[in-house]
Amino acid sequence: MRNYLGKYAEENGLFEELPIGRFVQLCPPNQGAETARIHQDGMTGIFVTALADLALNGSEMKERFGVPKCEFAVIAGTHPDYEYYGEETDAVLPVSTTRLDGAKGWKKMRGTHMEIPNSIETFQNIRNFLEDGSFLEENVGSPP
Repeated sequence: MRNYLGKYAEENGLFEELPIGRFVQLCPPNQGAETARIHQDGMTGIFVTALADLALNGSEMKERFGVPKCEFAVIAGTHPDYEYYGEETDAVLPVSTTRLDGAKGWKKMRGTHMEIPNSIETFQNIRNFLEDGSFLEENVGSPP
């Protein structure tokens, strides 16, 4: 289980083929984060060095970090009060930025970027994926 802040350490660990069976990403910016792109060159970027990684686009992230070699899934957040240019968002990231090739499961849940990691529903779905390789209820279709 991880959120996007732990993303880089785990993906680098996966390059070393650590014995990780399954994991779940929570609201990850797998296609990069526009907010990070905007702020990476300013004063914020000087103090928050992770912005350079978060600003990578999907193909740059895939090239730099690769696709995990174990089973993984993604939980994306969506909240009706927040939109990003007409697209569903968790108040931080558009849902479409959570997509990552090779994911065994993908689930969209109601909640903001900060609510998703603290939800009992999230915990139950993560536990189910780690144990059985699937969420309690999959979304119809695939990520945008």
